[in-house]
Amino acid sequence: MHASPRDDVPSDGLNPATQAFQLVLLVTGSSPRSSRARANLQEALRTIDTEAIRLTMIDLLTQPRTALDYGVFASPALLWDHEGRASAVLYGDLSNQAALHLFLTTLPSTP
Repeated sequence: MHASPRDDVPSDGLNPATQAFQLVLLVTGSSPRSSRARANLQEALRTIDTEAIRLTMIDLLTQPRTALDYGVFASPALLWDHEGRASAVLYGDLSNQAALHLFLTTLPSTP
C-alpha cells in the first residue's frame, strides 16, 4: 500500500492541531448582515469536514464585552479562537465564498 506523505492531514486542509482552535462567529442580533453571515457560514460548513471544528456563535447585543476581549471592532466577524485570543479574523457577511473557504480550511498560526 502506497501512503502519501501527508496522510496525517485530511483532504480539507485541517489537521489534528485544529482541535486547539475554536471557530467563533460574532454577530449583532438579527441584523441583515449578521443573518447573511450565519447563513453563509452554515452553507460553507456543509462543504467541508467540520468534525474537527468547534463553532460558537455569540450575539454581541447580549455579550458586548466579547468584542473587546477578542479585539474585534466590527461585526459580523468570524475568528479562530486560540486560548481566548483571536488568531485570525474575517469580517463581513461572509459572502465571498472563496475567502470563507480559505479561512475555514487554513489553520492560522498561533498568536
